[in-house]
Amino acid sequence: MQLIHLGATALGLLGQLAASTAIPNNWPPHGPHDPNHQPLPIVDLGYVKQRASGFNATGKYYNFTNIAFAQPPVGDLRFAAPKPPKYIADVQDGNDKINPTCPQAWPIWLSETFLNTSSVPKGPSETEDCLYLDVLVPEKIFEQRQGRGSKAPVLVWIYGGGFNLGGKTQNGDGSGLIAESTNDPHDEGLIFVALNYRLGAFGWLGGSDFQKQGGTSNAGLLDQRLALEWVQQNIRKFGGDPGRVTVIGESGGAASIGQHLTAGKTGHDFDTCKTPFQQAIYQSPDQGSPKIPSDATFNTRYHDFLKKLNVNNLQEARALSSDAVYEANKATVEVYPGGMFTTFALSIDGSYVVGNIKEGLNAGRYDRNVKTMTAYNAAEGDIFTFTLDTPPTAKNFSFPAYVKSIVPDASPDTINHISNDLYPLSAYAGVETDRTSTFNADVFIVCNAYGLQSAYNNQGFAYEFSVPPAWHTQDVSYTLFNGHNGPGLPLVPSVAVDMQKYFTNFAMHGNPNQRGLTAMSVFGSQASMLNLTTDGNNVVSDPARMERCKFWEKYDV
Repeated sequence: MQLIHLGATALGLLGQLAASTAIPNNWPPHGPHDPNHQPLPIVDLGYVKQRASGFNATGKYYNFTNIAFAQPPVGDLRFAAPKPPKYIADVQDGNDKINPTCPQAWPIWLSETFLNTSSVPKGPSETEDCLYLDVLVPEKIFEQRQGRGSKAPVLVWIYGGGFNLGGKTQNGDGSGLIAESTNDPHDEGLIFVALNYRLGAFGWLGGSDFQKQGGTSNAGLLDQRLALEWVQQNIRKFGGDPGRVTVIGESGGAASIGQHLTAGKTGHDFDTCKTPFQQAIYQSPDQGSPKIPSDATFNTRYHDFLKKLNVNNLQEARALSSDAVYEANKATVEVYPGGMFTTFALSIDGSYVVGNIKEGLNAGRYDRNVKTMTAYNAAEGDIFTFTLDTPPTAKNFSFPAYVKSIVPDASPDTINHISNDLYPLSAYAGVETDRTSTFNADVFIVCNAYGLQSAYNNQGFAYEFSVPPAWHTQDVSYTLFNGHNGPGLPLVPSVAVDMQKYFTNFAMHGNPNQRGLTAMSVFGSQASMLNLTTDGNNVVSDPARMERCKFWEKYDV
């Protein structure tokens, strides 16, 4: 069984989402509208003329909302690879839509634990016609776009959510990053892009049986790829430079970036392995499991889903109503085991996804020219541990048995080595919860960050987020901080501002550091990271963890 952990949309656990709906409906906030900018500008994208949705007079940026980057994935395009949009005759401004988000579903363990409800209702913004992106561009960049000078850097946000949850503006709209990039008059600023991609059964069915019937495995990942290609083809028209694109993603979003980095033969030029971005920020890169499950496993999942739909094949599934597929998707996701996302996940498709990130890196199938920043939170494993169906505090919990459930093909000797050598209980003062939490953090997240660093000779930048409780996803509200403390755990504005300075510096200059900031060092041979805390930032290292991660980096069963 593949175990895909909680992604960015678990900000619900921090109170970021209302219990009555999966998606807030007041995003994106366009800010005060400046009458001096009437009429709002129009960008000709060839297939559509897109008018800015609004102008933020405080931040002095244009918001181009809900730009179609693909045809609506409905009818014959449901469960299929995305296709570029057709010609749209009328001028679009994105304001005629309720900020569409792709259909999603919550596991009961997640909604009961963090939203105090056993079932999250469908939000009014959820629709299959969801393949849109937003572009936020500072006024000064936009007005210079026709000039001969250099174009501005671009920062692209890819949300997480275990491939089952999320939306392009669910956790914020990027306005804080825009503000930080233009805060220094000597800096050029940057353009912010956020995209949607299909979730759950709509985007992540897989297996050879599914493909033989005309389905496309990893369709949600291909949605992202098409959006990144859209940036390459169109961002100049907003004043951006397609040769200066930084992607940033958290959890499933970071894992997606890693899959684009290591994509198969259809994803890259054979000789150069060129990716549609030049820099990447991986926040809590959640690989899902040490190994992608077998084709037989995905075939079983596919046929089980057809049974839930009460149909015999994919053609019949495509003919069903959106609500029918939504309900079957919800029924499947709600019963995921505690702490896990399982059924709808990355699968081997023989073309774009030919292995997980670790396998791609070990095979040397990645773009060596991409600059890298990796990050993880100090207590990544906690929420994966205390929400298990059988938590470590239970009398019948067995750590070796739990390890076996995560790496089911491992030999008894390997299970013994993991349990007694890599994670001996004595190293955690006999506290089973601490041992299990560290194991979960390493296997699903931390060692993926270490592996990415290793692929670049440990010369990438790195940081650790240690603001208590430092749970998985907690840093997302810091990343997209817009000057206001929203619902949920109160954040520390000074830490959020520092983080945004590092991100925007990296996107604009290829280096996160600037005068007045504690330097973020390269990872190096000692696993050096900038530790972000409420008491100030400092450099820490964890060579012991690096040794454990060397095992997981090469682990294969």
